[in-house]
Amino acid sequence: MKCRTGIILIFSIFLFACSTIKEAPLESTDPQEVLENIRSIKNELIDSNSDVLAKSSFDKGDKEMKTAIKALSKKRPRQEVLESLAKSKAYFLEAKKIAQNRMIVPENIMNTRNEVIEAGLSNKDLKIKLSKIDDSLIYESHNFTKPIKPEKLSLIQQKYQQIQIQSIQDSELGAYKEILKAAEKDNAKNLAPETLRDAKSKVLFAENLIGLNPKNPSYFMVSVDEARESVQLLDEVMLKLTKEAKGSTESTALSLVYQERQLGKLSDEVNVLQSSLSETSAEVDEMSDELADKEGQLANTQSKLRFQELMNEVRKSFNEEEANVYQQGDNLIIRLKKIAFKSGSATIPANSMSLLSKVNSVIIKLKPEEIEIEGHTDSAGPESINMMLSNKRAEAVKKYLSSLNAPYKVDARGYGESKPIANNQTKIGRALNRRVDIIVKANQK
Repeated sequence: MKCRTGIILIFSIFLFACSTIKEAPLESTDPQEVLENIRSIKNELIDSNSDVLAKSSFDKGDKEMKTAIKALSKKRPRQEVLESLAKSKAYFLEAKKIAQNRMIVPENIMNTRNEVIEAGLSNKDLKIKLSKIDDSLIYESHNFTKPIKPEKLSLIQQKYQQIQIQSIQDSELGAYKEILKAAEKDNAKNLAPETLRDAKSKVLFAENLIGLNPKNPSYFMVSVDEARESVQLLDEVMLKLTKEAKGSTESTALSLVYQERQLGKLSDEVNVLQSSLSETSAEVDEMSDELADKEGQLANTQSKLRFQELMNEVRKSFNEEEANVYQQGDNLIIRLKKIAFKSGSATIPANSMSLLSKVNSVIIKLKPEEIEIEGHTDSAGPESINMMLSNKRAEAVKKYLSSLNAPYKVDARGYGESKPIANNQTKIGRALNRRVDIIVKANQK
């Protein structure tokens, strides 16, 4: 009886010892300092693949560490945080010991897994995929106690490589794909089909190059940069088409974007030239010719910049219902949208007089020597009639502007249906083609 009682007692003590969660000694009583130390241990385990070789212990250590972090953020008692950290450290050290005593799978498999982790798992889906492949590795090796069949090893390695490729693709192109999605949601397929097509093509091409050689950035980074530039252009064009230039064509939006980019480029050139001019001025005695050249460059660039700024100011003078304004070479195009001539008529409606007066005020600011009025029609009706009507409408606008005693020369010309900017097969397209364009060559002096 005594012997039986003793056995029960020993067995109870054994169960109690096994159920007690161990804690490792800590080097400090500062929770933040201890946490950093344990994070370092965790990273070492990941680098040596111990997180998969001893997955159960590693996961327990990770769970305790997260518990400690949560307790720390909620300002729980220090002792409570330290207890979780001590348990975390104990599990991590246990994982390290287990991993060292387990059969090591082929080095190339572990190296591939390390490359996946180094590439960075940029989203939750990739982390889940990695965990599933780790589970396959553990299962096929019977928890790292038996060799894995070569075909199974090859399949697992391929899966790791696929995640690595997806991770790099997401890291390099993920942000651009989101911009593409947003553009398509804003109807880019119809508003800017060519710009969208080019952006999608370049992103897919870069994605394919990464898939072919993910470990060699020099192989795919040029294509990634091209994809970035194309997607940025799409983003800027869509911003125009959905906001300040709503209702315009894709080509008009592109012109506006390039105009603003040119303005920014000229500003940068002015800054560079001013800096260079200051440096050259210090050596004026030895470099007078270079100084004069740089002064000329600076004056020319500053003049162009003033011209661009003035054009940008003019564009903002009109709302989207009145006119679109964009640059074409050295010319400023004011495309009037609110002169609604009656069908077959060249008489300017009374409610359009105020817009033309506003146009005159804006043109005077540009101080041009001359401007040209262009009349355009849609393709409805005989071509000869359309040509005659466009001429009469251009002359009507010319006559009105001249009546305001404008200090510039005015020329007028009709183009009929010969210069469409939209599809004449649709009602919206025909409305866009019935327009009056005012071409202004601004004085850049």
